[in-house]
Amino acid sequence: MSRSTRDDPRAAIKAQQRRIAIEAVPLAVTALMSVCADKNAPAPARATAGTSLLRAAGMFDRKADPLEERDPSEMSAEELAEAIRETKARRDAIERGDDEDDDVFG
Repeated sequence: MSRSTRDDPRAAIKAQQRRIAIEAVPLAVTALMSVCADKNAPAPARATAGTSLLRAAGMFDRKADPLEERDPSEMSAEELAEAIRETKARRDAIERGDDEDDDVFG
């Protein structure tokens, strides 16, 4: 764990959320899809897995986009300051050439 995440609880949480998104989400989706596809799985399990997949895909909430960031007008001053710090840190990382998500779409 880097010093910044050790000293900053918010950074530590964000780091773990990123890890979960990268490592655990694909495993969970694969497991849910396996249950849906398993003709021998109990119907309630298949229905629950299917519902979970549809919910994760945003099929039940047309306004929700899990990848969409909050609009700055909905953020507190503290959240805006954090967003600015993160943006500057990412810019600096890209300029140094050590940002792993430096493509134009990331």
